[in-house]
Amino acid sequence: MSFLFDKLFQKQNPELAGEMAKRGLIFDRIRHRWIKKPENRAQPTYGAKILGYTSSYDKKPGLLEGPPSSEATPKPKSESIKHNLDKYVDMITDLMAEYWTRNEYTHAPAPTAKIHNVGERFARISIAEDGKSVSLHSWIDMKTGDIIQGGWKAPTRTKKGLAIRGNILSDDLGRSKIDHHGPKYLR
Repeated sequence: MSFLFDKLFQKQNPELAGEMAKRGLIFDRIRHRWIKKPENRAQPTYGAKILGYTSSYDKKPGLLEGPPSSEATPKPKSESIKHNLDKYVDMITDLMAEYWTRNEYTHAPAPTAKIHNVGERFARISIAEDGKSVSLHSWIDMKTGDIIQGGWKAPTRTKKGLAIRGNILSDDLGRSKIDHHGPKYLR
């Protein structure tokens, strides 16, 4: 009988669909039957409206406004790290091009930075010449956005933890903490 209640049936039998609407019935797709249309429910009120009295609930913003818009919700941190990671790689490529121009290297095009691989925890940023990765630039912690100094195999660990030099979530994408070779040493 469920064929009676789908949209095709309503198009084929507008009289019956209209009759159900006049009776105030709508089709409940979960229970597969006609049910009474729920009344327009007023928004809940919090507190009595007695002679200008307003409760603390009435003063809270957003209680009666419905769900927040998607524009107001901030991006999850992982999305902003991935977005800034691409900007960081572009910045390193620009630094390499600037370095080659400044030193007047003309024997080959300037190397480029690329994301060598992204694991659960870290992303490896390498320097590539002719499409081949030849050296490591830095590591990025994918949970926090930290720029970490390290070798080809793994990030460097010190007595205090990882060798963190900057963060790609900062305003300058960590530019003040790196150069064209990699993260700067601590002084």
